[in-house]
Amino acid sequence: MANDEYQGAAGKFYERMGTGWNLGNTLDATNKKLLEVPTAPSDYETAWHNPVTTLALIETVKTAGFGTIRVPVTWANHIGPAPDYRVDEAWMNRVREVVDMVLDAGLCCILNVHHDTGVGGWLHASEQHVKEASGRFAALWRQIAERFRDDCDRLIFEGFNEVLDEHNNWVYPRTQSAKDAINHFNQLFVDTVRATGGPNANRCLVITPYGAANMRSALEDLVMPRDTADHAMLVQFHYYSPISYCFDRDGDENTQTVWTENGGREALEEALEGVRTLFTEKGIPAIMGEFAAGHKQNEADRAEWTKFVVDTCAASGVKCVWWDNGGRVKNAASYSTMGLLDRYRLEWMFPRVVEALTGVKVTNVSAE
Repeated sequence: MANDEYQGAAGKFYERMGTGWNLGNTLDATNKKLLEVPTAPSDYETAWHNPVTTLALIETVKTAGFGTIRVPVTWANHIGPAPDYRVDEAWMNRVREVVDMVLDAGLCCILNVHHDTGVGGWLHASEQHVKEASGRFAALWRQIAERFRDDCDRLIFEGFNEVLDEHNNWVYPRTQSAKDAINHFNQLFVDTVRATGGPNANRCLVITPYGAANMRSALEDLVMPRDTADHAMLVQFHYYSPISYCFDRDGDENTQTVWTENGGREALEEALEGVRTLFTEKGIPAIMGEFAAGHKQNEADRAEWTKFVVDTCAASGVKCVWWDNGGRVKNAASYSTMGLLDRYRLEWMFPRVVEALTGVKVTNVSAE
């Protein structure tokens, strides 16, 4: 059984966060063409077919019953050269505006470092990247922490999203180099934030394993950082299983439309066994920072899968955050990604999935 009462800042955040929603493919969007000429923050924010974020959008998410919004942010295109690695002021100001919208709406907010990791990122899990990227990583988090230092404790920081090794292995390679790098960057994140003082001395921080993986080996090799604050860290992992069910139908391997096939039930139970044993039963709260299944004309089945994930996680002391990548091109005739909210019309396209997440019935709009 999971721990019933988590302590400290982590426990306080966990108890009030409810089910979460990702503002995906927005402030985390990247586009090489945008690097060729100076561009406004809105050019990045809309690069992956989503509109500029508004307070009305945030309120729509809140009304649907979500208690937390995760704000993924990619900083790479906005960081200056060494040794200062200064973040572009206009970009930092825009991130500040979006976080303010979330907090002003009374919601919890998770702010992170996103596609700076993963394929194409500059932060990798290797001995070489510890040497090359530590200064940049620390400088980035020092600036983020200083800018948001005085915010309330409904804002928490996530050190990084899905850090892979230099070979971009999604399956944890379990090398000493990768293990040491993940633990190094997590410790550096905690130390850097705490050093900025004020409310950051006790702010809840999110610690992430290699690739945000839920596999037992990655969780076993994750060492919780030393911390000057008591009970102020929680663990994050991601969940997209079965892969053939969750990912968008862009090939023969992703045609599964019934969630119980291909180990749909067993995969979650296996993932949560490690999370329980290593973290929640030891008093460390955990969040499923991303999970979702793409639309394949199977809303009822997706709603059933969603309810199973949320309820099973709750029994293990885990809160869930849906990965909504939007992705609906304005006036497009069809839709086939993981998004739930039509951000142009501010209407929910899959109400049964939303109700499975939050228990709230929402207005329907055809997704086709």
